[in-house]
Amino acid sequence: MQIKEGETTAADDRRVLADSVTQIATVGRDRIVLCGSHGGRYSAHCALAAGVAAIVFNDAAVGLDQAGIDGLNVLEEHGIPAATVDRKSAVIGSATETAAGRISFVNPTARSLGVEPGMSAAEFAEAVEAASAGATPEPALSEMQESRQLILDGPLRVWALDSVSLATREHDATIVVTGSHAQLLGGHPESALNAAARLAVFNDAGGVVAPSRLDVLDERETAAVAVAAASARIGEASSTYHEGVISAANSTAMADGASVGMRVVDYIAQVVGRAAEAGVS
Repeated sequence: MQIKEGETTAADDRRVLADSVTQIATVGRDRIVLCGSHGGRYSAHCALAAGVAAIVFNDAAVGLDQAGIDGLNVLEEHGIPAATVDRKSAVIGSATETAAGRISFVNPTARSLGVEPGMSAAEFAEAVEAASAGATPEPALSEMQESRQLILDGPLRVWALDSVSLATREHDATIVVTGSHAQLLGGHPESALNAAARLAVFNDAGGVVAPSRLDVLDERETAAVAVAAASARIGEASSTYHEGVISAANSTAMADGASVGMRVVDYIAQVVGRAAEAGVS
Protein backbone atom coordinates (compact mmCIF):
# COMPACT_ATOMS: atom_id res chain seq x y z
CA MET A 1 0.00 0.00 0.00
CA GLN A 2 1.24 3.51 -0.77
CA ILE A 3 0.65 6.17 1.83
CA LYS A 4 0.39 9.91 1.85
CA GLU A 5 1.37 12.04 4.82
CA GLY A 6 -1.04 11.64 7.70
CA GLU A 7 -2.53 8.36 6.43
CA THR A 8 -2.31 5.03 8.22
CA THR A 9 -2.42 1.49 6.85
CA ALA A 10 -4.66 -1.44 7.61
CA ALA A 11 -3.26 -4.14 9.88
CA ASP A 12 -2.84 -6.59 7.00
CA ASP A 13 -0.93 -4.15 4.77
CA ARG A 14 2.57 -5.20 5.73
CA ARG A 15 4.37 -3.65 2.76
CA VAL A 16 4.22 0.12 2.75
CA LEU A 17 5.36 2.51 0.04
CA ALA A 18 6.25 5.98 1.29
CA ASP A 19 7.80 8.79 -0.74
CA SER A 20 9.46 10.07 2.45
CA VAL A 21 10.55 8.38 5.65
CA THR A 22 8.95 11.32 7.50
CA GLN A 23 5.55 9.93 6.45
CA ILE A 24 5.82 6.58 8.24
CA ALA A 25 5.40 7.60 11.88
CA THR A 26 1.75 6.51 11.91
CA VAL A 27 1.91 3.34 9.80
CA GLY A 28 2.30 1.06 12.79
CA ARG A 29 4.96 -1.48 13.74
CA ASP A 30 6.14 -4.52 11.81
CA ARG A 31 5.93 -2.87 8.38
CA ILE A 32 8.30 -3.47 5.46
CA VAL A 33 8.82 -0.01 4.03
CA LEU A 34 9.92 0.82 0.49
CA CYS A 35 10.90 4.43 0.85
CA GLY A 36 11.94 7.26 -1.47
CA SER A 37 14.23 8.89 1.10
CA HIS A 38 18.01 8.79 1.21
CA GLY A 39 19.62 6.12 3.36
CA GLY A 40 21.35 8.49 5.76
CA ARG A 41 21.37 8.54 9.54
CA TYR A 42 18.40 10.92 9.83
CA SER A 43 16.25 8.55 7.78
CA ALA A 44 17.39 5.57 9.84
CA HIS A 45 16.36 7.23 13.09
CA CYS A 46 12.92 8.00 11.65
CA ALA A 47 12.61 4.32 10.74
CA LEU A 48 13.68 3.28 14.24
CA ALA A 49 11.15 5.58 15.83
CA ALA A 50 8.40 4.08 13.67
CA GLY A 51 9.35 0.51 14.62
CA VAL A 52 9.70 -0.81 11.07
CA ALA A 53 10.45 -4.47 10.45
CA ALA A 54 12.67 -3.66 7.46
CA ILE A 55 13.24 -0.79 5.05
CA VAL A 56 14.69 0.10 1.66
CA PHE A 57 16.02 3.60 0.89
CA ASN A 58 17.70 5.32 -2.07
CA ASP A 59 21.51 5.38 -1.89
CA ALA A 60 21.64 9.06 -2.98
CA ALA A 61 24.87 8.39 -4.88
CA VAL A 62 26.44 7.36 -1.54
CA GLY A 63 28.12 10.77 -1.34
CA LEU A 64 30.52 12.37 1.10
CA ASP A 65 31.62 10.01 3.89
CA GLN A 66 29.12 7.45 2.52
CA ALA A 67 26.37 9.48 4.18
CA GLY A 68 23.77 8.26 1.71
CA ILE A 69 23.98 4.71 3.06
CA ASP A 70 25.18 5.30 6.64
CA GLY A 71 21.69 4.66 7.98
CA LEU A 72 22.13 0.98 7.17
CA ASN A 73 24.75 0.83 9.92
CA VAL A 74 22.38 2.49 12.39
CA LEU A 75 19.66 -0.05 11.65
CA GLU A 76 22.16 -2.92 11.82
CA GLU A 77 22.84 -1.99 15.45
CA HIS A 78 19.18 -2.82 16.13
CA GLY A 79 19.05 -5.97 13.99
CA ILE A 80 16.75 -4.43 11.38
CA PRO A 81 17.23 -5.53 7.75
CA ALA A 82 17.92 -2.50 5.57
CA ALA A 83 19.05 -1.83 2.04
CA THR A 84 19.32 0.89 -0.56
CA VAL A 85 18.50 0.96 -4.24
CA ASP A 86 20.91 2.41 -6.77
CA ARG A 87 19.97 6.01 -7.48
CA LYS A 88 20.55 5.27 -11.19
CA SER A 89 17.74 2.70 -11.07
CA ALA A 90 15.27 4.80 -9.05
CA VAL A 91 14.63 8.54 -8.84
CA ILE A 92 14.97 9.64 -5.22
CA GLY A 93 11.84 10.91 -3.50
CA SER A 94 9.54 8.36 -5.13
CA ALA A 95 8.40 5.17 -3.42
CA THR A 96 7.23 3.65 -6.68
CA GLU A 97 10.68 4.24 -8.15
CA THR A 98 12.26 2.58 -5.11
CA ALA A 99 9.92 -0.39 -5.46
CA ALA A 100 11.11 -0.84 -9.05
CA GLY A 101 14.77 -0.19 -8.24
CA ARG A 102 17.76 -2.49 -7.92
CA ILE A 103 19.47 -3.10 -4.60
CA SER A 104 22.90 -1.47 -4.32
CA PHE A 105 23.85 -1.92 -0.65
CA VAL A 106 22.59 -4.14 2.19
CA ASN A 107 23.41 -4.38 5.87
CA PRO A 108 24.56 -7.70 7.37
CA THR A 109 21.13 -8.49 8.78
CA ALA A 110 19.56 -8.16 5.34
CA ARG A 111 22.38 -10.20 3.82
CA SER A 112 21.71 -12.98 6.34
CA LEU A 113 18.21 -13.26 4.86
CA GLY A 114 19.65 -13.81 1.39
CA VAL A 115 19.40 -10.26 0.10
CA GLU A 116 22.22 -9.28 -2.24
CA PRO A 117 23.06 -6.25 -4.40
CA GLY A 118 21.46 -6.56 -7.82
CA MET A 119 18.21 -7.97 -6.47
CA SER A 120 15.00 -5.96 -6.75
CA ALA A 121 13.40 -4.11 -3.86
CA ALA A 122 10.44 -6.49 -4.23
CA GLU A 123 12.78 -9.46 -3.71
CA PHE A 124 14.08 -7.75 -0.55
CA ALA A 125 10.52 -7.54 0.79
CA GLU A 126 9.86 -11.17 -0.11
CA ALA A 127 13.00 -12.30 1.71
CA VAL A 128 12.01 -10.40 4.85
CA GLU A 129 8.46 -11.77 4.76
CA ALA A 130 9.72 -15.31 4.35
CA ALA A 131 12.12 -14.98 7.30
CA SER A 132 10.09 -12.95 9.77
CA ALA A 133 8.96 -15.26 12.49
CA GLY A 134 10.07 -13.18 15.43
CA ALA A 135 8.68 -9.97 16.85
CA THR A 136 9.68 -6.61 15.51
CA PRO A 137 11.76 -4.58 17.96
CA GLU A 138 9.92 -1.92 19.91
CA PRO A 139 10.26 1.57 18.46
CA ALA A 140 13.64 2.91 19.57
CA LEU A 141 14.32 6.27 21.12
CA SER A 142 16.21 8.47 18.70
CA GLU A 143 19.78 9.28 19.66
CA MET A 144 19.90 12.14 17.20
CA GLN A 145 20.77 15.60 18.36
CA GLU A 146 18.42 18.52 17.67
CA SER A 147 17.92 18.52 13.92
CA ARG A 148 17.09 22.21 13.57
CA GLN A 149 19.47 24.99 14.47
CA LEU A 150 19.62 28.75 14.02
CA ILE A 151 23.02 29.25 12.41
CA LEU A 152 22.92 33.01 11.97
CA ASP A 153 20.65 35.51 13.70
CA GLY A 154 20.04 39.02 12.51
CA PRO A 155 18.00 40.82 9.87
CA LEU A 156 18.10 37.70 7.69
CA ARG A 157 18.13 34.52 9.73
CA VAL A 158 19.82 31.34 8.52
CA TRP A 159 18.33 28.03 9.66
CA ALA A 160 19.86 24.55 9.38
CA LEU A 161 17.18 21.85 9.10
CA ASP A 162 18.33 18.26 8.66
CA SER A 163 15.01 17.51 6.95
CA VAL A 164 12.95 19.84 4.78
CA SER A 165 9.90 18.41 6.57
CA LEU A 166 10.88 20.59 9.55
CA ALA A 167 10.28 23.80 7.61
CA THR A 168 7.24 25.80 8.78
CA ARG A 169 5.87 29.31 8.46
CA GLU A 170 8.38 30.21 11.17
CA HIS A 171 10.95 30.04 8.40
CA ASP A 172 9.21 32.48 6.07
CA ALA A 173 11.59 35.20 4.82
CA THR A 174 14.62 33.32 6.14
CA ILE A 175 17.38 31.24 4.55
CA VAL A 176 16.64 27.54 4.97
CA VAL A 177 19.60 25.17 4.61
CA THR A 178 18.49 21.55 4.58
CA GLY A 179 20.05 18.10 4.50
CA SER A 180 17.25 16.87 2.24
CA HIS A 181 17.43 15.86 -1.40
CA ALA A 182 16.29 18.27 -4.12
CA GLN A 183 13.51 16.15 -5.66
CA LEU A 184 9.78 16.64 -5.12
CA LEU A 185 8.12 13.85 -3.14
CA GLY A 186 6.28 11.68 -5.60
CA GLY A 187 6.48 14.56 -8.07
CA HIS A 188 4.05 16.68 -6.05
CA PRO A 189 4.78 20.45 -6.28
CA GLU A 190 3.33 21.13 -2.85
CA SER A 191 6.16 19.11 -1.30
CA ALA A 192 8.83 21.58 -2.45
CA LEU A 193 8.98 23.60 0.78
CA ASN A 194 6.43 24.44 3.47
CA ALA A 195 7.71 27.97 3.95
CA ALA A 196 8.04 31.15 1.91
CA ALA A 197 11.80 31.23 2.39
CA ARG A 198 14.18 33.84 1.00
CA LEU A 199 16.55 31.05 -0.09
CA ALA A 200 16.48 27.26 0.19
CA VAL A 201 19.39 24.84 -0.09
CA PHE A 202 19.21 21.09 -0.78
CA ASN A 203 21.48 18.13 -1.65
CA ASP A 204 21.43 16.94 -5.28
CA ALA A 205 21.65 13.26 -4.20
CA GLY A 206 23.78 12.43 -7.22
CA GLY A 207 21.94 14.48 -9.79
CA VAL A 208 20.63 11.76 -12.13
CA VAL A 209 17.66 13.98 -13.02
CA ALA A 210 17.19 17.74 -12.71
CA PRO A 211 16.41 18.84 -9.13
CA SER A 212 12.65 19.36 -9.36
CA ARG A 213 12.23 21.32 -6.12
CA LEU A 214 14.33 24.11 -7.64
CA ASP A 215 11.97 24.60 -10.57
CA VAL A 216 8.88 24.76 -8.38
CA LEU A 217 10.56 27.26 -6.06
CA ASP A 218 11.56 29.31 -9.10
CA GLU A 219 7.86 29.66 -9.91
CA ARG A 220 7.41 31.03 -6.38
CA GLU A 221 10.33 33.42 -6.96
CA THR A 222 12.26 31.69 -4.18
CA ALA A 223 15.99 31.33 -4.74
CA ALA A 224 17.01 27.67 -4.45
CA VAL A 225 20.22 25.73 -4.99
CA ALA A 226 21.43 22.15 -4.64
CA VAL A 227 24.87 21.07 -3.49
CA ALA A 228 26.78 18.10 -4.84
CA ALA A 229 26.32 14.90 -2.84
CA ALA A 230 30.08 14.41 -3.01
CA SER A 231 30.63 17.76 -1.26
CA ALA A 232 28.24 17.49 1.71
CA ARG A 233 26.76 14.71 3.82
CA ILE A 234 23.14 14.22 2.84
CA GLY A 235 20.80 14.43 5.82
CA GLU A 236 23.09 16.86 7.66
CA ALA A 237 22.23 20.52 7.20
CA SER A 238 25.39 21.69 8.95
CA SER A 239 27.45 19.84 6.34
CA THR A 240 25.36 21.40 3.57
CA TYR A 241 26.12 24.83 4.99
CA HIS A 242 29.80 24.45 5.85
CA GLU A 243 30.97 22.06 3.11
CA GLY A 244 28.43 22.17 0.29
CA VAL A 245 29.42 23.21 -3.22
CA ILE A 246 26.61 24.32 -5.53
CA SER A 247 25.87 21.91 -8.37
CA ALA A 248 22.57 23.42 -9.54
CA ALA A 249 20.73 26.72 -9.08
CA ASN A 250 17.37 28.00 -10.24
CA SER A 251 17.01 31.23 -12.21
CA THR A 252 16.04 33.23 -9.13
CA ALA A 253 19.21 32.12 -7.33
CA MET A 254 21.43 32.79 -10.33
CA ALA A 255 20.00 36.30 -10.61
CA ASP A 256 20.84 36.65 -6.93
CA GLY A 257 24.52 35.76 -7.44
CA ALA A 258 24.60 31.96 -7.18
CA SER A 259 26.75 29.96 -9.57
CA VAL A 260 27.71 26.32 -10.03
CA GLY A 261 30.97 25.55 -8.24
CA MET A 262 30.42 28.24 -5.60
CA ARG A 263 30.55 27.29 -1.92
CA VAL A 264 27.15 27.60 -0.27
CA VAL A 265 28.59 29.37 2.77
CA ASP A 266 30.05 32.05 0.48
CA TYR A 267 26.80 32.50 -1.43
CA ILE A 268 24.81 32.81 1.78
CA ALA A 269 27.30 35.34 3.16
CA GLN A 270 26.74 37.49 0.07
CA VAL A 271 22.95 37.27 0.39
CA VAL A 272 23.05 38.08 4.11
CA GLY A 273 25.47 40.94 3.51
CA ARG A 274 23.26 42.53 0.88
CA ALA A 275 20.23 42.15 3.11
CA ALA A 276 22.05 43.87 5.97
CA GLU A 277 23.07 46.75 3.71
CA ALA A 278 19.50 47.13 2.49
CA GLY A 279 18.11 46.93 6.01
CA VAL A 280 15.94 43.91 5.20
CA SER A 281 14.00 42.54 8.14
